Amino acid sequence: MIAPNNVVRVLVNAKRLRRRQCEIGATLVWAFVEVDQLCRKGVWDHRIALTCHQLGAGVLPKHKAGALYRVEAGWEAEAEKVTGQIAGKVIRQNRQAEAAAQREAASTTAAQGAA
Repeated sequence: MIAPNNVVRVLVNAKRLRRRQCEIGATLVWAFVEVDQLCRKGVWDHRIALTCHQLGAGVLPKHKAGALYRVEAGWEAEAEKVTGQIAGKVIRQNRQAEAAAQREAASTTAAQGAA
């Protein structure tokens, strides 16, 4: 969420994530991708204009509102793609680390058995 004084606040529903442990990593990555998107030039004005339109405080013509929604959909697609890429990389790294640990444990057990 955009806050005063050039601050971006990320709100996470911890109660929901506690019930869904497997979603914690993806949710945090998604949040950081969104923060990255909010730091781009012109994004704050875009988000404020869209929020004002949605709340009825500054209704935009259909073509302008449609353009804002299309940009927003593009950002969502980008966030989904990047989150998937990062999550996939982390999963691969964890699997490699687990495999290395298992190999190490097996070699240690074999060495102890030979002694």
